[in-house]
Amino acid sequence: MTTKEKILGVIESLDDDVTIEQAIDRLYVLYKIEVGIQQITSGQCVDHDEFMAELEAEESP
Repeated sequence: MTTKEKILGVIESLDDDVTIEQAIDRLYVLYKIEVGIQQITSGQCVDHDEFMAELEAEESP
């Protein structure tokens, strides 16, 4: 599916009385999901357990 098709799918799923702000918000969510998928694909992510261990290590004196 192309980016344009994804955008059109989001727009078509909106109610007829949607505001421009709501449409932009929905498209921004789509954008953030796409960025996240790209980061995961390229290995730019941290496993949940690894993240929690790092967080706990930062909190320890």
